[in-house]
Amino acid sequence: MLAVASTAANAQDQTGSRGVVITPGLSISETITNNRNLSSTDRQSDAITQISPSIRISSQTARLQGTLDYALNAHAYARDSSRNTVQNALSASLAAELIERHASVNALASISRQSISAFGVQSSTNSAFNPNRAEVRTYSVSPVLRGNVGGAIDLEARASYGRSTGDSDRAPDSTFTSASVSATGQVGRVGWGLNAGKSAADYHAGRRTTQDNAGGSLNWSPLPDFRLSARAGRESNDVLSVQSRTTSSYGAGVEWQPSERTQLSARADRRYFGNGHNLSFSTRMRGSVWRFADSRDVNSNDGGASGTNAVTAYNNLFAQLASLVPDPLQRDQLVRSLLASQGGFLTNAVTLQRRQDASFALQGLRTSFTASLFRSDTRRLDNLSTALDDLALVDRIRQHGYGVNASYRLPQGSTVNLGYNRTSTADSGAQRGNDQRNFSLSMSTQIALRTSLSLSLRHVVFESVVQPYNESGAAATLSFQF
Repeated sequence: MLAVASTAANAQDQTGSRGVVITPGLSISETITNNRNLSSTDRQSDAITQISPSIRISSQTARLQGTLDYALNAHAYARDSSRNTVQNALSASLAAELIERHASVNALASISRQSISAFGVQSSTNSAFNPNRAEVRTYSVSPVLRGNVGGAIDLEARASYGRSTGDSDRAPDSTFTSASVSATGQVGRVGWGLNAGKSAADYHAGRRTTQDNAGGSLNWSPLPDFRLSARAGRESNDVLSVQSRTTSSYGAGVEWQPSERTQLSARADRRYFGNGHNLSFSTRMRGSVWRFADSRDVNSNDGGASGTNAVTAYNNLFAQLASLVPDPLQRDQLVRSLLASQGGFLTNAVTLQRRQDASFALQGLRTSFTASLFRSDTRRLDNLSTALDDLALVDRIRQHGYGVNASYRLPQGSTVNLGYNRTSTADSGAQRGNDQRNFSLSMSTQIALRTSLSLSLRHVVFESVVQPYNESGAAATLSFQF
């Protein structure tokens, strides 16, 4: 069970600037489980103690904006000290302006435990012993230079470096680099752009591939909140073959933002791998947030190195739900609930993924309800790679899942939460799929000004031909806010 204790404390940095909020905390959790090994043949009950110091730092100064969430989770097993572990959890994004309007740097970092194989044993907590999970550390740094010519042409040069490492031989390292230049301008309601870029993905267990691209774009805004765009160019890469191949690319898109609360964007492209698209819709009403996304695109698991303003999924949801759930601790629990059934597995080569995500959150006076669902279809695009992962064994991996969570705030200030998550991996070739269902019930209460207590129950059912299991657990967590 992961519990993050936090409190907001306004602070000043060494230069005396305002806008920095430091949120330190500490939580102590005791979990009783009837199946620490997640096994149907070797069930072992145990008591697991978790101590988690944590810190959240956010900055909204003129030159520095971003957030950092970090927790150090130490697990101690009462009946088998050889299982004791220390795990890290990090989600951070940073945007720093070095020279006003001319030079900046963006950075992303994350540490999380992820499933190595979609066909292996899946677990709902990080305290259970599961060799199919690895701690994956990713980071990326992207410096940006900007300029203007004659007040009419905006120039930008960007470089990115990203790296991913794991604590398991089944989660090997990878490195990602990219560089791009662009020029854009606007004449009335018509805008134009020229761009060129180069990127490389180096999987240490597989091979290194490179991609080059150059092209131009036009956009037209018949209305202030509506824009149409078209683009065309050439790309050259060695992802599909040993020798680099050059192909044409083209596409079109539309963006509509009728208000600050509602955004819709859609784009379709013809690329070297076939048809690609990206559809995104979000709206924020009074007491509710709705999101939908549908994409088909190349996925290199680069940790954000190829993105221009990429943010982690956690930070993205945390920011979008700020108006709906102002309290940072409650928002943290809500975001983790929405992300609980997102599927995923580690890959060691460039892949092609079709993914759909939908979520919504409703907030009442005392009752809140959240729901999310996803569906993904992943294939290896670099079939020349010799790297070993799930996609070296099967042609495609299809996953889907959903999660729902309902909470009720009692008159005394306590909160009761009821949740259900389900994630499924379909059969593929000779590999048999699996299905995981997780039921949870918890209650949290503020027992002092800066101290809270939560009690929780869970029951997990994992159906699999290889290693099915049932597990039940109860946990108590004491959280201190400094």
